[in-house]
Amino acid sequence: MRSLVLEDFGRLTLHHEEEPHPPAGCVAVAVAYSGICGTDIHGYTGSNGRRRSGQVMGHEASGVVLSTAADVVGVSIGDRVVINPLVGCGACGACLRGQAQQCPDQSVIGVTPSSPGAYADVVIVPAGNLVALPAALSLRLAALVEPLAVAVHAIELGRPQRGEVVAVLGGGPIGQSVVLALSVLEPQARVLISEPNADRRRLCTDLGALPFDPGSTGAGAPTDLVIDAVGHPATYAAALSTTRRGSRTVVIGLHSQQVTIDAFALTTGERSLHGSYCYTPTDLRRAVDVLTTRPQQAATLVSTVVSPEESAATFDWLASPAPPAGKVLICFTDTNEPVAAHR
Repeated sequence: MRSLVLEDFGRLTLHHEEEPHPPAGCVAVAVAYSGICGTDIHGYTGSNGRRRSGQVMGHEASGVVLSTAADVVGVSIGDRVVINPLVGCGACGACLRGQAQQCPDQSVIGVTPSSPGAYADVVIVPAGNLVALPAALSLRLAALVEPLAVAVHAIELGRPQRGEVVAVLGGGPIGQSVVLALSVLEPQARVLISEPNADRRRLCTDLGALPFDPGSTGAGAPTDLVIDAVGHPATYAAALSTTRRGSRTVVIGLHSQQVTIDAFALTTGERSLHGSYCYTPTDLRRAVDVLTTRPQQAATLVSTVVSPEESAATFDWLASPAPPAGKVLICFTDTNEPVAAHR
């Protein structure tokens, strides 16, 4: 099988190796499409410290079950699925509550170096980390489930209400996912988008958001909820300066590890600041529902699809100052042809 290996920071190579076999409790998934995440780009360049040389990245994947371990039940060869890359210990309080994103011993397929990811023809996944797909949802669009679940989780934490003003800071793929998810989860909200890149801003406005500049005195009425998809000191400041008293801010973005905030505005304004990380299994299923409800709009989030052979050059492009507006997918399997299932 083919796999994309991060040989070193800034160097991705295509390897050919034996196909892995699923150990107990796991399945092998033939990868159809795998999305390139912003954190993978930062891992590729070495800027975030969360990737290691020699690993196979990729955690946003759709595909078809290829084989299963003998003890796996409830999963059939040929099932169309997306993977939940977040693997909890299964025994702590967080896992037992269905909150594996809070598990202190979690690992992430394609992020944790010891868990090879979905930039490969085949990825090994615990059987409990599969999300079944409806027949109406294409495998191509299904590759958007994982980033969309990130957006759904943040929206759930923010609790938008009918008629509220919601500002999304950052119009990259996650910000775009937030705008799309809001159109289904709270369609009566007035959604604003702050994004300096014209192409990304236009994509978000085509989804129904209104452009705004949080630094402008004419930015409009104070917002009720901010979802920060950047996580930069400037966006933290913008969240506090553009919101009404008693408002909520949910931060998804991980741009900066350390920030200084206006504690006076946070405290005296009784504003809340909430971190958001990954998703729950319920969020993933709701993301599937959003994509099934808005397939035409979701299709606009995909800028291009490349082959594994084109991926090294694609990563160089994505790490450049002029990346595409939306998501880039790697296609590992021609989904017009049946996958040769086997054990």
